[in-house]
Amino acid sequence: IDFLAKELYEFLNIKKNWIKQLENQSNIEIALINSPGNIQGVAFYEACKEKSIKVISAQHGVTNELMELKNEWLVNHEVNASDCCLVYNPASYNEMKKSPYSIGNPFIVGMSNRHHRVGDNNLKKEGSTDIVYISTNLYKGNLNYFGGYINDFDRAKRESNIVLKVLAKLPCKVRYKSYPEDTRRYVDKDPVLSEVESTNNIELFDSKIDMRYLLAQHKIIVTSLATSTLGWVVQTKKPIVFINWNDNCPLNDEAYRSFSKGLFLFDGNNKNFQKNLVQFLSQPVSNIENLWRLKSDDFNQMLEYYFTCSSAGAGKRAAKMINKEFF
Repeated sequence: IDFLAKELYEFLNIKKNWIKQLENQSNIEIALINSPGNIQGVAFYEACKEKSIKVISAQHGVTNELMELKNEWLVNHEVNASDCCLVYNPASYNEMKKSPYSIGNPFIVGMSNRHHRVGDNNLKKEGSTDIVYISTNLYKGNLNYFGGYINDFDRAKRESNIVLKVLAKLPCKVRYKSYPEDTRRYVDKDPVLSEVESTNNIELFDSKIDMRYLLAQHKIIVTSLATSTLGWVVQTKKPIVFINWNDNCPLNDEAYRSFSKGLFLFDGNNKNFQKNLVQFLSQPVSNIENLWRLKSDDFNQMLEYYFTCSSAGAGKRAAKMINKEFF
């Protein structure tokens, strides 16, 4: 009860301050906001509503349209605290239309130019490894949504097995890109990173650099979980090995079928998972690239429905919609 009272007090204070800020802004008709699915965003929306200002939000990343265990995420939809939400793809559009907490309407504009630039051939290509493993291992502590039913101890053991029983077994050098943890859950160093550092064929990259700036340096990308990380990875159009776990941010049935055709999908809960993944990644890169070309049509269908339906130019499409619908 004390926690709830504290959160409500914070909400009312933020809303009051926003109303005060908006009092002298009588010429504002539209407010643009990124992802308002939190106390600050909801307070902003409520303040704008009192001033008859329409709020337009933007999709933060691909997660809800991909994930099966998402009930706890539903309250976080951008469309729940805005009059209109700019979304990337048809899957997200359909997901927001079904939201039981929806206030506004979604509008498909496609992914941002930032996403599309990930596939720019002019980006630096020189890298030390052909294969990169992009870790999505984020411990929860007592923060954030779970998206599954696995605890932090088992998360660590699972990630350790990826390092020691898969990556360390490969006949080539591999880069391990750790997940950027802005809010630390534990004070001690992640033991998995120590294991990475002690393995001869794995290069640890744990600097605070967003992975999208490094993707051009690698030929094969390995990652896991139905998270926004995948939204950046697919734009490279490079071979993608995706690991799906049934107890941690798993794909929904429809996405699973599409990803099975469009990507190299491996079930992490399969008893032969580690053996199969080592065998696949031990192939020459040219073999994997040839197999990837055979997936071209399925990949493009998956990309269009689950990631971005359009080419670059999301801002222009959004501007046209705003002019048409609100002015």
